[in-house]
Amino acid sequence: MNKIPPRDSFRVYLPGGVPVLRAAVEEVLRSNWDDLFRCRALEISCAFEGSFRASKKEELAGIAHCITLLLQIEPKEIEMLGKHLDAKIDELLDKLESRLGADGEVQTG
Repeated sequence: MNKIPPRDSFRVYLPGGVPVLRAAVEEVLRSNWDDLFRCRALEISCAFEGSFRASKKEELAGIAHCITLLLQIEPKEIEMLGKHLDAKIDELLDKLESRLGADGEVQTG
């Protein structure tokens, strides 16, 4: 009888790692928040969040969650926030990249 391994033993493969998330988010910003690009970036961000949570990397999961929340902002509110929103998303991506660079055991791609 096969025993299921513990949940924290699973590794989630995220092809391309954080550069794929950054590229997707930058495409959202360039496209003026086009819904198709926004949905793609949301899916990638959610995948990162789930992967980090499954690996018990709560700080990284929290950063990915913040990115997800910002990508869910309604289009009419995006206009009001302007470049402040773009800057905050970039700041979070930088933080995610730096935390991943500092933590050699986290592999996302």
